[in-house]
Amino acid sequence: MKSHVAPPVSRHRPQHEFARRWSPAAWALAGTLALAGSLALAGCAASGQPGETSAAPHASSSTSASSPASASASASPSMVPATPTSPAKNVPVPELPEAAKEKTPEGAVAFTEFYVELVNYTRTTNSTDQILKRVVETCQTCFEGTINQSEYRREHGLHVVGGGFEIEVLKADIDGKYGTVLAESRLLEFKSYDEDGAWAETSPATDKYLTTFTLQDDGGGWKVLSVESAEM
Repeated sequence: MKSHVAPPVSRHRPQHEFARRWSPAAWALAGTLALAGSLALAGCAASGQPGETSAAPHASSSTSASSPASASASASPSMVPATPTSPAKNVPVPELPEAAKEKTPEGAVAFTEFYVELVNYTRTTNSTDQILKRVVETCQTCFEGTINQSEYRREHGLHVVGGGFEIEVLKADIDGKYGTVLAESRLLEFKSYDEDGAWAETSPATDKYLTTFTLQDDGGGWKVLSVESAEM
């Protein structure tokens, strides 16, 4: 396996050069939104429209049509996927499952799957409030690969279409207040656009990587301490 070393930790905005006018001919942005710091991708123009995916969808509960809860649920607006001219709307916020609170291998797996949902939610919405609650500040990949990128896109009026992270957990271990989850992961192709629908960025899909999620229990529940990947 070929190991990848992620760049130094930075809480600053990514150092991308943005053209004053958005057009494919003006510039191409490197796609570094990655589940692991090793999944930094070179930006390039690509044909075709990427599709939306979800790393760990949850089954929705059903209620009686005559109940108040059902009436409220039916009134809730459905999620609208992003298009080149419009960001996604009504994106549901991932909810921490009860299983993810357990300090067991099964709990570590449940939390890791929840974290991947948070990564996809953050990428889709450019909202970082939720994911910041679940990561340790020194998690290099968490910031470089997801948080900083989403903040940068938000500040520059960009939104992502397509993409998503997928993982398949292989094993998990617990050692005191730390948990380790090993999984196969891959990043699907995504593109980003500005408010006028002009293309700004393309990041192609990756092959599968072996990714290690290291979790830490700080007394208030699991948080992601680090994410490291290597080519398979």
